[in-house]
Amino acid sequence: MNFQQATERLKAIAPGKFQSVEYKLTTHHTGDKVQECSLYVDGYGYAQADSWEKSFEIMDHRLSGSPIGADIPVETIEELPGE
Repeated sequence: MNFQQATERLKAIAPGKFQSVEYKLTTHHTGDKVQECSLYVDGYGYAQADSWEKSFEIMDHRLSGSPIGADIPVETIEELPGE
């Protein structure tokens, strides 16, 4: 999967949500290369791995559950004295 394909796939599985696709290739002084494939969907967080396939496995799992913070009850915040 290439960058454009990853962008289109994320758009298809999380339509209407703010999202980001990032690719990073690091070359160490030894010549070793490390790649990072990152996906982000608002409310579901980041999925990072060394391949697009692994990143999508993580994101698919996240998208099948509740958004981050959805299980946290919203409470009324009381004003502090003097405000």
